[in-house]
Amino acid sequence: MKFVNTLFRNIAFSAAISTLLFSAYSCKEEIDVKEEFSISETQLQFNADGGHAEIQINASDAWTVESDVEWCLVSPGNGLGSTNVELRVDTSYLYKERDGMLTFHCGSEARQISVKQFGYEKVIKVEEVEYFVPDYESLDKAYIDVTVYANVDFNIEMPADVKWVDITKNDAYVSSVPRPRKLRVKYGINSNFTERIANVKLVPALDKDKETQPGELNIRQGAAPKITPSREGDSLAVLAICRNLRTADPSLSGKTMLNWDIVKLAEFPVEGGKEGETEYRVTGLNLFIINTNESLPYQVKYLTKLEYLSVRSNSNSFKKSIELTPEVCELKNLKHLNLFAYGLSSVPKEMANMKSLEELNLSSNHLSEIPMDILRNLPNLKAFAMVGCRRKDVSDLTIGEVPGLTGELPAELFTFDNLEYLELATNYFVGSIPDMPVGSMPNLKGLSLNFNFLSGAIPEWILKHPNFGCWSPFVRMFNQDGVKDSNGNKPGFNNVPNKVPDCPLEY
Repeated sequence: MKFVNTLFRNIAFSAAISTLLFSAYSCKEEIDVKEEFSISETQLQFNADGGHAEIQINASDAWTVESDVEWCLVSPGNGLGSTNVELRVDTSYLYKERDGMLTFHCGSEARQISVKQFGYEKVIKVEEVEYFVPDYESLDKAYIDVTVYANVDFNIEMPADVKWVDITKNDAYVSSVPRPRKLRVKYGINSNFTERIANVKLVPALDKDKETQPGELNIRQGAAPKITPSREGDSLAVLAICRNLRTADPSLSGKTMLNWDIVKLAEFPVEGGKEGETEYRVTGLNLFIINTNESLPYQVKYLTKLEYLSVRSNSNSFKKSIELTPEVCELKNLKHLNLFAYGLSSVPKEMANMKSLEELNLSSNHLSEIPMDILRNLPNLKAFAMVGCRRKDVSDLTIGEVPGLTGELPAELFTFDNLEYLELATNYFVGSIPDMPVGSMPNLKGLSLNFNFLSGAIPEWILKHPNFGCWSPFVRMFNQDGVKDSNGNKPGFNNVPNKVPDCPLEY
């Protein structure tokens, strides 16, 4: 019996020990599997544009999160147990970097994530660097729009020899965030037979931004088609001239050159062609209402059969001061040249080589003297006009300012016996009409000297000229400007006849 009790006591003790050991082991296992509070990141970095990131939270209880900066947002901001949350970072408006801290709480535990956001680099970036434009485009289409992303103000640097590109930029608020800005790039006509390139730089406008890398913009323009002495070459030359002068484009009519109303054509043998082969060439060109700040386009020299050229009425010509370049002087067959109201301030000395010239009209330009060195070398000249070469009204002049065509009439001008028409009205000539021998200028059919500041006596060679009655002298000579000249003399002649003889010429 004693043995049995002892056995039961041992069994009970063993059971108690086993229960104790099992309980201890179960507690240890429960502690080991108990979920700890943790987060998947300790630091995060973002660029200036901001963005988002996913964060994994391991927790066995309720948790919350707080941010010490307003540009970091965690969603959701609280929860129970393990989950994933989203961090969103706003776009920065700073050049420099900025830092924030996220703090996660679970009971007495806390975990943190440092958030760093880089600032914007200072930048001037052209969206598309390379552009190709045609040699010609109509005025309303001769431009391109370029987008530039920048967060600093910038200036446009153009090579000094590039005159065919004009760039304007729109006004825009400059902030640290690169924002798009539009450039309107206008381009001119390429009259050369080779391509040309404008390499433009966009450089920081302020010293504080001088380390910013400049933006680059390259504009390449196609070459003009080559011109040869032929009908096709004449057509190309006329088109180039019209386009450069911004006048009506005859090609827009859809008609062939035979039906262009601005040209006159004649048949000529084909240069280098078969015997008897002919083609139409341009012998006359008449342009009216133009808009240019330049001389006649150089393509005019390729119109080698040209006999008549008239280019009139440049827009705002009274404001312009254009030097005529010598290309037109290469036209050896030219007989009639009319450059009325072009805005010319000078003509080239090479005009003296135009030996075929019979008519020269330089009226309503800004010339201040008669080009005698040219006129005396034009043996076939029959008509010469410089009417209305006034820059300003005398009441608007400042001291020492040249008003226009002024001074005394050069006596040599009245020795050109071949002249049939001489038009010098509405200028600032002073003094008297030169007294020449009776019989001077025998072929003169028309003379206008009205509305100058001439005075004194009308010379005998005029009063006794056989064609005096053809000149309408009461209208075109006797009436002078009523304003006193620079010497205080009131203009006007002291021997005006009561009547003039009839005109013996038939018109």
